Formats: sequence, structure tokens, C-alpha cells
Amino acid sequence: ASDQLSAILVAMPILRKKCQWRQIIEAGDKARKLAAGVWVDPVLPFLKGMALERLKCTEQAANHLEESIAMKPGFRQAHLEFQQAASELDDVERCRRVAQL
Repeated sequence: ASDQLSAILVAMPILRKKCQWRQIIEAGDKARKLAAGVWVDPVLPFLKGMALERLKCTEQAANHLEESIAMKPGFRQAHLEFQQAASELDDVERCRRVAQL
């Protein structure tokens, strides 16, 4: 399982560069399943959230981006993506709360 997780962590940024959003979501789901339902790295929910945002699944995107931020509060890129999603949802209060993490 750890080899598969490592491969997913390597593959996801490549998929991002190629704008392969659906494959990123599938890879993220597989990584979480391999790790018994937890994220092993904050990049995984970040990339899944980013992919969901690009596919206009804004609420789900915000949830995954928020998970990424909770794991690594200083993850600036996750904060930026989350703010975008929360703005689209017009959820100012949630934006403020997450900004304080």
C-alpha cells in the first residue's frame, strides 16, 4: 500500500499539470482508501479540492481544501484555492473561520 501511495503522490502533480481533473479525484480517493480513510499528506486533499473546483463541484472542493488547511495551516496555496471556492459559495463566515487556522 505504501508503494501505491508513493506513486499517487508522485503522479498527482503530473496530472495537475495536464489538467486531468477527474483522474486526480480518482487518485485522491484511492490514496485515502489505501490509508484506511485518512489523508497521509495535505497535498492530497488540496489537489482533490482543486480538481473539484475546476469541475465546478464547489462545495465539495471547499470541504477538501479546508481539510488540507486543517492538516497544514500554513499551506498558502490551499488557503488561496479555498478562498476562491468559499467566495463562489458566498460563504464569508466560513472564509473568516478558515483564515484563522
